[in-house]
Amino acid sequence: MYNLNKAMEQQKVLEIVKNLPKLKYKPVPTRENEIRTVCPFCEAKGHTPDREIKLYINISPNRILYHCYRCGTSGSIQISNTQETQTLKQISTLLSSTPPTPKINKLSKEIGKQLTKQAIQYLQTRRVPARIWDKQHWLEGNTQYKGHIIIPIYEYGREVAFVTRDYTGKAKIKSLFPFPNKASLLYNFDYAKDFTEIILVEGVFDSVRYENSMALFGKVLYPMQAYKLSKYIKATDIVICLDSPMKDTNITPFVNNIAKILKEYTDKTIWICTLPYGDPADYDTNSFYEILSKNSKKVY
Repeated sequence: MYNLNKAMEQQKVLEIVKNLPKLKYKPVPTRENEIRTVCPFCEAKGHTPDREIKLYINISPNRILYHCYRCGTSGSIQISNTQETQTLKQISTLLSSTPPTPKINKLSKEIGKQLTKQAIQYLQTRRVPARIWDKQHWLEGNTQYKGHIIIPIYEYGREVAFVTRDYTGKAKIKSLFPFPNKASLLYNFDYAKDFTEIILVEGVFDSVRYENSMALFGKVLYPMQAYKLSKYIKATDIVICLDSPMKDTNITPFVNNIAKILKEYTDKTIWICTLPYGDPADYDTNSFYEILSKNSKKVY
C-alpha cells in the first residue's frame, strides 16, 4: 500500500537527485539536465519493481520535475534552501557538460515509406495542408504500422518521436504513440515556439492548420510539458482550446486543470477558448481564429 504523503515523496526524489553519482541512471537523449532512473514508488503502488528505469527527473538549481511512466507518480519540487540550490546547480552543470549522443533524425524512416495515394486522399479529407506533410516528412507505415500515417515529432530540428494515425478506418486504435516520453512532448513545438501567442489543443489534426498551436496528445498537461512551455517558448500568452463541451461533455475540468498547472509553472497570461461545437480540426483557419478572438476568456 502506498503510504507516502506528497512531502515524503518529494523528499525521496530529492535524495535520489543528491545521490545521483552513486545510483544507476541514464541521461535522456535530447533533454538537457534530464535523467531517468529506477522508480522507488512503483512497488509501493502495487506494481512490480521498476527494472526499466522509468522515473524521469528534470534537474535545475531551483526546481526538480519528476514523472514515472509506470506508476504515474509525478510532481515538482521548488528549491529555496541555498545549500540545496548550490548542490543542484553542481549536478545540473555536470549533466549539461556531458550531454548524451542521442539517436537523432530519421526514426520514422526506419519503418515508413512515401505516402501512397490513399493516404494522401485521407489527409486531404482531413484538410491537412500539403506543405505540412511535405515539410515535416510524414510517411506511410510498413510492417506493424501498415495502414497508418507516421507523423514525426521534432525538437530543435531533431526527430525525437513519432505518432501514427490510421487512415483506413479499420484499426481498433486509430492513433499509436510507441514512445515512453509522451508526457514531455508537444507536437509542433519546433514550429510554434517563436510565436508571441501559443494555442494548446488536444491532437495532431487539431493543430496542423494553425501554425502557432501545439498539441498535448490528449486532455492532460504534464509537468514536463508545462516546464517546457515556461522555459523554451517566446509566447507571452497561452490559449487553451480543447474540444467543445458539445463534443465532450466532461471537458471543462480538464481545461481548468491545464490552466491551473500553467499558472503554477509560468508567468504567462493564460486564456481559455470555448468552441461552440466540435474541435479545432472542424473549422477553417479564418473561422477558427475569429472564434478564438471572440470566445477567449482570460483566467490568469
